[in-house]
Amino acid sequence: MTTPSQDLVRAETDRQVLREFFANARLTRAEVAASTGISKPTISQAVRRLAERGLLAEAGPASGGRGRSGTWYALRAEAGCALAVDAGPDGVRAELLDLTGERLAEVARPLRAPVAGKALAEALDGVLAEATAASPGSVLAATVGAADPVDQGSGRLVELPGSPFLMGDLDAGATLERHVPGRWLLDNDVNWAALAEREAAGTPGPPELVLIYLGPGIGSGLIMDGRIVRGARGLAGELAQVPVPGPEGTLRLVELPGALGLTRPGTSAIDVARARAMITDPVRREPLLAGLTAAICAVTALLDPGLVLITGPWGRGTGLAEALDARVAAEAGVPAPVREAALGPDAVMVGLRTAALTRARAAVEAG
Repeated sequence: MTTPSQDLVRAETDRQVLREFFANARLTRAEVAASTGISKPTISQAVRRLAERGLLAEAGPASGGRGRSGTWYALRAEAGCALAVDAGPDGVRAELLDLTGERLAEVARPLRAPVAGKALAEALDGVLAEATAASPGSVLAATVGAADPVDQGSGRLVELPGSPFLMGDLDAGATLERHVPGRWLLDNDVNWAALAEREAAGTPGPPELVLIYLGPGIGSGLIMDGRIVRGARGLAGELAQVPVPGPEGTLRLVELPGALGLTRPGTSAIDVARARAMITDPVRREPLLAGLTAAICAVTALLDPGLVLITGPWGRGTGLAEALDARVAAEAGVPAPVREAALGPDAVMVGLRTAALTRARAAVEAG
């Protein structure tokens, strides 16, 4: 019979061993012992327990060096997987990952924005079905990013006036529940990008940060005290809805590109090539720069962020961050530094992968 204290020590040892295997494709027991500082006999017992739980398996003889050859161990493929899904303007894309972060499969369904809620639901359903079918074990966690605000209470995407992505309503939570019941986390795509960019900005990342996405649409993600701020209906940080000066008076930021002739014919989607051309023209960019500056000044006055990051197809590589930094410093009552984001287009999937793996690994550790 073991005592409660012995059970706790064994459980903690098992967690430490698992974390070594999360970070490495294969290891010997001697390597785990050296890395953790735990004795070899204790590590051997932990490896045996984890093998009995179906989490570890022998992966062949480890040859080389002096003395007896050891045995490689690795996480079993059946131990579980993580799923990261990005439902963006170009379609729905999913990556199936093993617990080390290795990509096992990628599934995609192209879409053309704006997309009807029914079409997006069908694409999401198809991607989830194919990705989960490819998993050698249970999908322990799924993270999903959507290019519209998400009502965290209902799991529905919120259609906003002027949105270039979604037309109509979508109960994304119901679709997810059919494929990964109780194991999914759905959020706005820019929120996932903000978490990834915060990590890329330094260790520890700034506890207060605003990420502004400038692409076919305008979005933003807010991090306060190190956590995403969503608001009562998932609408916190919707920079596109902030009133700003326009060519003929005040309008919402989301309406400004249209007033400046930057939207695609018949849609509210911003033409990225036109926006880039305008923002790199020192004369023509003034109305757009003024609108963005006004919106950022409103956000910095309310939230006092430590950093504002600019990303997106016409936000990066155009000198926009530098221009906004100078304007905000001169005009804001509560200024904040404005910088170009580091990760760019990969940020959403980086954030999704990180969160999915963290949740899946925690599920394995919890037993």
